[in-house]
Amino acid sequence: MVGVYLAGAIRFSPEEEQYDRDWRTFVQLSLHDEFSNNVTIYDPIRDESYKGEGTWKLYDGKFKSTPNMILHKDLAAIKQSDIIFMNLIPFNVGHPNVGTFMELGIAVAERKLLVVITDNFYLANYPLLTAAVTAQFSNVEMGVEFTKGLIRTLIGQ
Repeated sequence: MVGVYLAGAIRFSPEEEQYDRDWRTFVQLSLHDEFSNNVTIYDPIRDESYKGEGTWKLYDGKFKSTPNMILHKDLAAIKQSDIIFMNLIPFNVGHPNVGTFMELGIAVAERKLLVVITDNFYLANYPLLTAAVTAQFSNVEMGVEFTKGLIRTLIGQ
């Protein structure tokens, strides 16, 4: 089983949140269509079922995980993953997400395969980022096709 962690901003304005959900859904459906029995997707935007470390708190009438739970959930998911699929396109609209940078650092420290999506010239050519990534693409679709090849290699197809 190959684990794929979906890293990237989680924003809360309606259109930004929709983009964040849409690209993740596209990646999940694309990978599950071909590798349903061989891939596990870890998506921090959808996984509110984690009941590990920390406590649940009531926010806006709903129980949601605390920052401590989110950190430990993400750490565990990244460690269980083989591939980190990281979308940095939201950074183009002035959204420097600290959580995404933390995901990047953890992925590098854990020596994960790192597929990065960015169409930002500065990020695409930033020396430390280019040194850390397995592959880099300007759109999600190209990143998914490359990730499919990585999965095929990892499962021996």
